[in-house]
Amino acid sequence: MAAKRVFAYALLLLLVQTAVFADVEVMPCWDKFERVYPKLKLSKKQRIKAQAIHIDGLTQSEAIQAEIEAKQWQIDRLKLADLEPETQAAQIDIIQSEIDRLHEKNYEVYQKSISDFESILRKKQLERYQETD
Repeated sequence: MAAKRVFAYALLLLLVQTAVFADVEVMPCWDKFERVYPKLKLSKKQRIKAQAIHIDGLTQSEAIQAEIEAKQWQIDRLKLADLEPETQAAQIDIIQSEIDRLHEKNYEVYQKSISDFESILRKKQLERYQETD
């Protein structure tokens, strides 16, 4: 039971982090997961694998989020710096493009976690999981 809660809360955190920047609706995904997860009836091995998949995705996502925050801090510092407007805008654009790339990378981590989770499901579990789309 505790493993289910840990996985569910961690998945929610991952969804929230990626959804803010990836045009993903958080609540429909979370509602789907909450409705489907108990119906999947995962075995103990599957729960362990699902938790490992989640922890791996969360670890990667947290590292990416830290990079994004550092880049955002750089932008904030540039805005306060006494630079020519053209130079400042050019540097901000470069950093913003790096932030956008990191958001895409974060979304790819999320997608990989979902596909890895689906790969541990048996055929009937996968059908139940996909029925709610």
